[in-house]
Amino acid sequence: IFERDAWFRWRYNIRLQAATAEHWLRGRDLERASKFALQLLDTATQYEAHKYIAVAHRLLAQVAIANGELAEGEKQFNVALSELDHHPSPLVAWKTYADLGRLKSQLGDSPSAREFFAKAAEIVNSIVASVSDEGLRTTFMTSEAVREVLNGAAKSASS
Repeated sequence: IFERDAWFRWRYNIRLQAATAEHWLRGRDLERASKFALQLLDTATQYEAHKYIAVAHRLLAQVAIANGELAEGEKQFNVALSELDHHPSPLVAWKTYADLGRLKSQLGDSPSAREFFAKAAEIVNSIVASVSDEGLRTTFMTSEAVREVLNGAAKSASS
């Protein structure tokens, strides 16, 4: 496919850069994760792929947090959310809000954590409402990440 669709190669590369950054982040090789996240940001900016600009900032935030640079992580999450405000991508947005909720919780800012989890839950619920396949909806709703968001949002509603 890569050889056959040379004109669309940038799209494959952008997805590969995002997946590679996530791989190195999970493997705790933060230098490599950062390298691929920055390459992703450059490529996404060049091609005006706004979803991936937000993904790159989200990955850079995760790298910063893993390096103990919490303020930089928060800054990168906010840049990602600003991009998503102008160019919505619900599947990226809910994860970014959840990440920011986790960071705020880690910083001891429970009210802000609940607020971000509530925003993530709002997006999750709108995604679920648009899924007609019951099995897919159940898989999504029972995933650990979604349960964490909904639990965080429930705490917000009870406060």
